[in-house]
Amino acid sequence: MGLDRKRIPEVFPLPEPHLPGWDSYTLGNGVKMTVLRTDCEAEVFRITTVSGGGRAEARTAGLAGLYSTMLQEGSSKHSAAEIAETLESNGAWLQNSVSSHHFVSQLYGLNVSAAEVAGVLAEMISSPVFDEDILQIRRESAAQNAAVGLRKVSVRANNEIAGTVWGKGHHNAQINTPEAIRGVTGTELRDFHKRIFTPAGVSVYLAGHITDELERIVTDSFGSIAGNGKEPCIITPVPPTASCGDIVRRVCHDESKQAAIRVEIPTIGREHPDYEMLRIAVTALGGYFGSRLMTNLREERGLTYGISAGLSGSIDGATVSIETECRAEAADEAVEQIRREIENLATTALESEEMHRLRGYAMSRQSSTLDSPFTIIDVAKNIETLHTPEDYFERTNRAIAAATPEKIMEMAAKYVRLERAATVIAAP
Repeated sequence: MGLDRKRIPEVFPLPEPHLPGWDSYTLGNGVKMTVLRTDCEAEVFRITTVSGGGRAEARTAGLAGLYSTMLQEGSSKHSAAEIAETLESNGAWLQNSVSSHHFVSQLYGLNVSAAEVAGVLAEMISSPVFDEDILQIRRESAAQNAAVGLRKVSVRANNEIAGTVWGKGHHNAQINTPEAIRGVTGTELRDFHKRIFTPAGVSVYLAGHITDELERIVTDSFGSIAGNGKEPCIITPVPPTASCGDIVRRVCHDESKQAAIRVEIPTIGREHPDYEMLRIAVTALGGYFGSRLMTNLREERGLTYGISAGLSGSIDGATVSIETECRAEAADEAVEQIRREIENLATTALESEEMHRLRGYAMSRQSSTLDSPFTIIDVAKNIETLHTPEDYFERTNRAIAAATPEKIMEMAAKYVRLERAATVIAAP
């Protein structure tokens, strides 16, 4: 039967997604294991390790970033070259990152070579050596990258808005200048590792094609990390030290012909019962292509190629964040229209078609969490690294089902308020 192109195909609503469970237990040395056992045809796995201690605990700019980089540059048993060779020859891929309060390593590998690579990861995070020659190379590379970044108008705007919202002394407002990075020493890195690392402060998240043999390999590798009797690093939220009150700041950036605009509004955190509904409201404002900011500034006025709004929740607090870039001469008009849409969200209800699109997008994004074992296990990881509630997925489902135009306006009126906003315009 041929396809009738004159007939609009039927569209069915997505069913409510359901999150599979995972198993958690603690090894003899204190390492916490979380294992997701799902059907995964491809014989691949991912090991994610989370260790307490990040930018906040490092205290000085540049230290946490270099620590994260240097973790894979040699351990007590293997040189940097040997680690690289082991991973590459076995088809494994490693990525390290640092956040406000945690270091995260993610190792993707093939089940057939798990025994060769899992132990390497355990060694890397537990016994890095911070080789001085390699540190000199990595430090200079990071310093030069930082110098390039500081010439970008977007980075200038990001740095200014962070200092405005969080306070100049807050770890979220640290600026990794070339000078700060070049000042980090191997002794500082080794002392930092001694201060924050303990097996009892390590969490391992395992997902993929999970077999008894794979799980045994991983638990043996991380269970063999020698205990040191130390308590895990205490993760303490650090709220903003600044106070926003509809601040507008302009910073000159002569090296760009573009303007970068950042608007941030401190708001409720992930533990608040309104958080999930507020996320939907912020999505309506600027979280997808059909949002109000995109419709106004891109589609109707041509002020920018793209603009986004998101709700960013961390251990330290949450902000509604709006960002865009545009022609320098269009910056004032862009800011005016952003403010207009913020106010309209609280006073002008979404029309039925707009609400239909929003709900469909929110449910699609929620369902994408179930795309793979790796995205599912990230939900478990976020409970630790972002302090999301354990029932966050179910709470989001309920918020999507309960969302109405009236609820959207209520959230905007209560939590997306210009009198608490900070605006930065970086332009030539």
